[in-house]
Amino acid sequence: MNTTDLHDNIVSMISQYKHDEKKLLSIFTILENEFLAGENDSDNQELPEEYKDIAAKIVNAMDRNFISLLNPETLEVELVNNDGLFNPEGFVAEDDDELSDYDLHYRTWSRFVRFDPLSYDETYNLMENFIHSLNDPKLSDRLEDVYNKRISYENFSYFVENSKYRKNWLNFKHDYMETMVKSKLLVELNF
Repeated sequence: MNTTDLHDNIVSMISQYKHDEKKLLSIFTILENEFLAGENDSDNQELPEEYKDIAAKIVNAMDRNFISLLNPETLEVELVNNDGLFNPEGFVAEDDDELSDYDLHYRTWSRFVRFDPLSYDETYNLMENFIHSLNDPKLSDRLEDVYNKRISYENFSYFVENSKYRKNWLNFKHDYMETMVKSKLLVELNF
């Protein structure tokens, strides 16, 4: 396959997600991390100081399966459990009673930026990337076997959580989410 065909195939694959902000951000983050490291100014671009604690709070919430809503004007962050029922863009009037239980303020904001926890696909891709990042071929092969079994997420989590590589996995996952949050903040807030 020549470079033109490769380019066209890549663009075609990516274009199927043109309306899926979360997938596009994931693709962007992967491309940025894998291919543009050291070549892109945003890699070296720092978040303004007032956003660093906010980014850490959002990453922590993502790790606990919470949706974060950031008001870019006031820097207020609201967290909502990602129970699959919450859609901040799509609540209708009949849901107002249910919403009052949450005591959410985002509905009064003129604008907000939404940060979702990692999807299953993102988590599986992250597990694969972690496996391939290991310098221990024996462990990498073992994790590959665990990952390829039927309930791979649970098997992978159990295996890693009970190994000496637990901290490596948690750091790897944290760094990925931190890069995602930083990239989205830089893009959404026009830094």
